[in-house]
Amino acid sequence: MRPLKNLFSFLTVVITTLTAIVILLLPSMGHAEETGRYISAQQIDIGENTSIAAGTEVKFLGVIDA
Repeated sequence: MRPLKNLFSFLTVVITTLTAIVILLLPSMGHAEETGRYISAQQIDIGENTSIAAGTEVKFLGVIDA
């Protein structure tokens, strides 16, 4: 019975650790997907004929590198 008890203890630790990791990561994943009101700080050129003027309200998820 001793090896079975050690296996049970090990599995309990593994499951507890994985649960804690998931619980800690869930709020940060939800925060990364938030969209809202953002204002462009300067004119953004998207293409030859398309640009976003400075001060325009935009909705996006990500960073535009210039």
